[in-house]
Amino acid sequence: MQDNLSRGTMVEHPLYGKGIIANATFATYEIYFERKGKLEFSKDTSDIEVLDPVVDIKPQPQMTYTDVKKMLYTVLEKYNGLESRFELGEKWVNGTLVIKAGSSEIKPKEIPIDTFFHKIVMMRDKLRVLEQNINSHPKLSDEEKFNFLFANKEDYFVGAKGSE
Repeated sequence: MQDNLSRGTMVEHPLYGKGIIANATFATYEIYFERKGKLEFSKDTSDIEVLDPVVDIKPQPQMTYTDVKKMLYTVLEKYNGLESRFELGEKWVNGTLVIKAGSSEIKPKEIPIDTFFHKIVMMRDKLRVLEQNINSHPKLSDEEKFNFLFANKEDYFVGAKGSE
C-alpha cells in the first residue's frame, strides 16, 4: 500500500471488505470497515488494495514515540529480531522450579521460574526461525521441506505399535 494516502481514501481488504482511511500516522493507517469497524494497519501491508486514492501532499507530522515504537516492532517482527518477553502471573513472581531426579543420590536443581519460562519462549522463537529458514530454502522441494525433520527412520511417528 502507498505510504502517502490520507483521510477519505477508499480501500478493500480480502477479509474485511471495503473501508475508508480515517487517520494516517507516520507508520500506520486507521481504517474503518463496514463489516468490522476500526482496524489499524501498517503502511507496508500488502493485504489492502487502494480503490480510490486521496494522496496527501503536505509533509507528515513529526513522529511520536508511539509511532517509532510501532515501526520498530513491525521491522523486528518482520525480520525475526523481536525476542518475546512476558509478565508472569502474580502467583509465579519470585517462584522457583525444582527438578528432582528419581535417585535420592542426585541433589535437586532449583531454577527461577521466570528464567525457565524465558528459555521455553526462546526455544519456541528459535524453532520458528528454523522453520522459516527451511521453508525459504531455494533448493529444497516441498516434500524435502516436510520430511527434513524426519530424515531418519527412528524419528518417524509410529503410533501405539511403537511402544511394544
